[in-house]
Amino acid sequence: MYVLHGVWQGARDYGCDRLLIGEWGNTTFSDRGDWGFVEYLLKGRWRQLYRALSDHPNDPRSLLRKFVALNLVPLLPDPAWKAWKRLRHPSERLPLTLMSPLRLEYRRRTGVEDRARAAGFVYGRNQPRTARQARAQLFANTDGEGAEI
Repeated sequence: MYVLHGVWQGARDYGCDRLLIGEWGNTTFSDRGDWGFVEYLLKGRWRQLYRALSDHPNDPRSLLRKFVALNLVPLLPDPAWKAWKRLRHPSERLPLTLMSPLRLEYRRRTGVEDRARAAGFVYGRNQPRTARQARAQLFANTDGEGAEI
């Protein structure tokens, strides 16, 4: 959030009582809607699912591979999902390991990840199964980015 400090300071200098920002824009009006694929499948919205899969931007995979990756993989239980990720993308690192200032050893030793999971914070599994789960994930993860506000 440090990139907004200058904006907040400027608003304060101008005597503003409120500052409207689009903080949740990526998960609301400009959301990629990755949850939509599974939602369309489970609700039997076949035409919408077909259109979403066949017109998925920047995804050169075949329709079948997109269907498996975007519809079936998100439905896997956590242990099976983790095994699939390790098998299919063995060198992929989770975003947490790339962004966190806390080393894995410290996170494990102090129980940080266990407490975060208990609070509903999702690590690594970035494919919500439904729109409802996507919204719940948004609210569970929000304070991690905005705590300094």
